[in-house]
This record gives sequence, structure tokens and C-alpha cells, in this order.
Amino acid sequence: MCNDRFENFNSERDIALASARYEYSYTNQNTGAYAGEATHTGLLLGLGAEFAFDSHWSVKAEYDHIDYGRDSVGMSGGATFNASLANVENIVKAGANYRF
Repeated sequence: MCNDRFENFNSERDIALASARYEYSYTNQNTGAYAGEATHTGLLLGLGAEFAFDSHWSVKAEYDHIDYGRDSVGMSGGATFNASLANVENIVKAGANYRF
């Protein structure tokens, strides 16, 4: 086991572009079904840390914030219209690693 805890600590920061393709559907009881699709691009900001507490085991945690911004999607069906969407994702991940 290491005497200096800082030798066992690792942190990371990420900035990246994210892209996702979505398909949308909407059903209105009076006017019928509508469908649309779009690809959204946005900014991903992430922060993570990993701590090894002996030579085999470590624990880690990560937070990612993805903001695809505000966008319009053309919907077609009974009529054609644009739907305004705002898409933000906040993702938290945690885990443990065992090294052989």
C-alpha cells in the first residue's frame, strides 16, 4: 500500500462536441400522428476522479453535462409544423475497478 495518498489519485476534465440523432413522434387525438427526425450537436463538459486505495482496487466517479441547445424539428403528418426542443443531459457514473 502506498504511503502518499496523492500518488493514488487521478482526476480528469473533458470538453468535447456531442452529436445525437433523434426520431420524434407525437399523436393528437383530433388530428392524428406526426413524426420528425433531427441530428442535434452540442457541447459536452465532464469531470471525473479515480482513487486507488491499494495495488488492486480503485473507485471512480464521473459527471457529464451535455447541452444540445434549442432546436426546431419539422414534424409532418396531418399537417406540417415545427416543434421547438431544448435537450440537456446530466449523467453521473460511478464504479469500482479490480486490477489483476
